[in-house]
Amino acid sequence: MVGLSKQKRFGVDFEAVLLELTRNGSEFDLDESFAERARAAGTELLGSYQTLSLDGQTLAVSEYQQPENNSTDYSWLNQKVTVALGYPAISVWKRDDQGKWQLRQRIEWQGRKGSRKIKIRRPKQMELLNGLGMALIGRKIRAEGQVHQELQLSPDGTRLLTGLEASEYQGWLYSSSYLFDITGDSPEVLTRLTSATQTFRTSLKAAYPSIRMSTNGKYAVMGWFKYYDNAKMLEQSVDIRVFAILQAESAIETDNAASQPFTTTP
Repeated sequence: MVGLSKQKRFGVDFEAVLLELTRNGSEFDLDESFAERARAAGTELLGSYQTLSLDGQTLAVSEYQQPENNSTDYSWLNQKVTVALGYPAISVWKRDDQGKWQLRQRIEWQGRKGSRKIKIRRPKQMELLNGLGMALIGRKIRAEGQVHQELQLSPDGTRLLTGLEASEYQGWLYSSSYLFDITGDSPEVLTRLTSATQTFRTSLKAAYPSIRMSTNGKYAVMGWFKYYDNAKMLEQSVDIRVFAILQAESAIETDNAASQPFTTTP
């Protein structure tokens, strides 16, 4: 599966397609029908990030719900600009007996406690230090969570690990990711994985969060790459936390957030 997207400035007129390449002998067959199938299943705006289980039978795709253009609340260089916004969502698909994708579940953030619309955009590679990460101005984090991006499925397609939500509070940076059981008819939150790192040093200029699931689906690693800049030297550091993903009923290092899903830390 390959996700492609195009957009105008600030996400306006965002469009995405998912292309499926299937090997047929020495050639590849190209299927461009997923976007149409997704719209028929209720997708309002397809995102361009997707992840496929190892057996090729389960697919998770990023989406946006209730998309709109906001021309009143955002400025760039002291000029009002139009920014595309939408609620993040994730759709989960399974192949049927004919090998066609059928919608199984949809994970929605709209209506959840603390939820809000975010900027519509293509996925960001937060681990690359090219200005696409999370810049700090003073002690405030200037970025939005991409919880519906950078999705990861366990090899057997039974667990879904979301991307990250991030926030700053009283000298600490927090990042959270949700682990879902997607074996039933509706998604079940197993736990929220959370990592925190301090920002008390005034020389901290940027912090980049990331999370990865191990190839066997048994562990998740969440970390913050931090970049410091002061008069004497440049310094970099990495804070890492490792989570063991057990069975459907639990995961270690949880903060009991499964009972209050989709809340913002702290």
